[in-house]
Amino acid sequence: MTRLFIGGIATETNSFSPIPTTMSDFEIGGIYEGTATQAEPQHFTAPLHVWRKRAEAEGIEVVEGLMAAAQPGGTTLGAVWSDLRDRLLEDVRRAGPLDMILLNLHGAMIATDEFDCEGELLAGIREICPDAVIGCELDLHCHLTRRMMQVTDLIVPYKEYPHTDIVERAEDLWSLALRMQRGEIRPVGATAECNMLSVWHTTKAPMSEFVARMSALEQEGTALSVSFCHGFA
Repeated sequence: MTRLFIGGIATETNSFSPIPTTMSDFEIGGIYEGTATQAEPQHFTAPLHVWRKRAEAEGIEVVEGLMAAAQPGGTTLGAVWSDLRDRLLEDVRRAGPLDMILLNLHGAMIATDEFDCEGELLAGIREICPDAVIGCELDLHCHLTRRMMQVTDLIVPYKEYPHTDIVERAEDLWSLALRMQRGEIRPVGATAECNMLSVWHTTKAPMSEFVARMSALEQEGTALSVSFCHGFA
């Protein structure tokens, strides 16, 4: 039987803030030990609901691990990051053989001793499961790093700001991961640095047309998935 693991760690870091993100911030935001899909969907847990529902409909066994989230804040304390990271990695180890791993992350999490938290987490998972399909959903205000690209098969950030398409992007990631697991596609990732820093709302032109063009490229079959990662000034 095909086996899927779902989980994640998510917060958006403002590295200029002098107030660190602590474990209390994650406790307030929500720490679920394999139980996120037993509660009502929230911003960072909604994708896990999508993946569980879709997987179970396909007869795929679901193993749910840690899902922890905190509101945007200052740099996460190193001990907090290492604790959450190790808990999620241990969940992956204990899960046994896995065919697919889907994580909901933010993409802009920084700890006092780790600039690329998501890259480190994904690399650790790749080391444990070298042959699994590994994918993640990211906030479009992420810091997309080379390490993230190297160790994952699929990365699908939101397309909209404000973030109204979290569930839709979770559906996209699920469809791509399932197709890859079945051998129907072999995704290859590529990035282009725009060398710009601004705030882009996608509810009005010209960004609304830009998002429409990205979606059109997917529908035309030019690319499996197209994203614009904004970063955040």
